Amino acid sequence: MGAVIVIANTAAVVGFGGVVKATPAFKAAVNVITDIPGSPLIGGALAVAVIAGLTGSSSGG
Repeated sequence: MGAVIVIANTAAVVGFGGVVKATPAFKAAVNVITDIPGSPLIGGALAVAVIAGLTGSSSGG
């Protein structure tokens, strides 16, 4: 029973991330985030953190 709950929770988060990813606001946010000036390593870390926050998970977006 526990495994079914875990699978259902993962599916819900990934599904939510997929819906968020399809919105125009998400695409605009990604464009802004990927143009962060400075070190690509820091910009990449910030971009992943913000996009993961927008989608609700790191695997959903």
